[in-house]
Amino acid sequence: GSRAVIERYRPVVRPVYHETNLGQGAAINTGFGAADGDLIWFLDADDALLPSACASAAAAFEADPRMAKFHTPLAIVDGEGRWNRSTLPGEPDRLAEGDLRDHVFRFRAHGWPPMSGNAYSARALSQVLPVPAETYRQAADSFLNEQVAVCGPIARSSEPVAAYRRHGSNQFAGRPVTLEWLRTKIERECRSHERLAVVASQLELDGYRPNPDDVDDVAFIGYRLASLRLDPAGHPAVDPHRPDRRWRLVRRGIRAGFANPELATTDRLVRSLWFLGIGAAPDRLVRRLLAWYLPDGPSDPVWRRRRSEPESGEVLVRTPTTSEQDEGEHR
Repeated sequence: GSRAVIERYRPVVRPVYHETNLGQGAAINTGFGAADGDLIWFLDADDALLPSACASAAAAFEADPRMAKFHTPLAIVDGEGRWNRSTLPGEPDRLAEGDLRDHVFRFRAHGWPPMSGNAYSARALSQVLPVPAETYRQAADSFLNEQVAVCGPIARSSEPVAAYRRHGSNQFAGRPVTLEWLRTKIERECRSHERLAVVASQLELDGYRPNPDDVDDVAFIGYRLASLRLDPAGHPAVDPHRPDRRWRLVRRGIRAGFANPELATTDRLVRSLWFLGIGAAPDRLVRRLLAWYLPDGPSDPVWRRRRSEPESGEVLVRTPTTSEQDEGEHR
């Protein structure tokens, strides 16, 4: 019934539909093409912007018109919209800020929230879009955040101005690591790296590394190690002239983790132990270890997933009643 609900809000909102589900990347491309504002905020299903969101983003861009993006920690709410003060990321100061161009070219990985926590400059988006729609039917936020970070400085909010809804029915409640997921992530990172070359050239930036294997992206190296351990014969070649080898990836992952200034000391130690464990584990245990924890994987570590949902908390997000929806066109 989504369309029926959306139509209640005409003419305050202007609906733009795809007749069939073309995925997240295509939705971003179409939405940007229909937008005429200076700031663009893509809102995922289930999530919500809080009343101060747009004003906070506008103030940040007014303070520095060169900015490419404003991002915010997300308040994690349950299916009823209750918030127990948990955020994503857990430590809001882990979100990156400032000029990240040199960092992205060397490490790629930096702190950003999921899609609904990002307000983009339309100018920056015009440099990086369109999203490769078929490759990014999902996880298009990783493409945007990797690309936009070289288009100008980034600002962050210290307090959540958007909410991320997590409950037992949505895909982030504990999806397991699969070989298909790993191979898709590797393909997406390679496609994103190719596009970054175009953006760097357009902006006349130095520092881009043409070979994706030369980037010290600890998450990307981890995906490759996991893929290699699960299925060595079918593992994709990131660099045909330098095939992935188990202990080479272990060493590279540990070095990349300790070199990345965006990672806290605890993260560096945990990731180092993970690389050593996956590298040394016998074949029969690798899948079990990946089910327990994969850095930057599709779900939280198992010890976090087993925590019970909060039974109480501030109601931060409330679904409008039918009568309130009926009044939408008059607001």
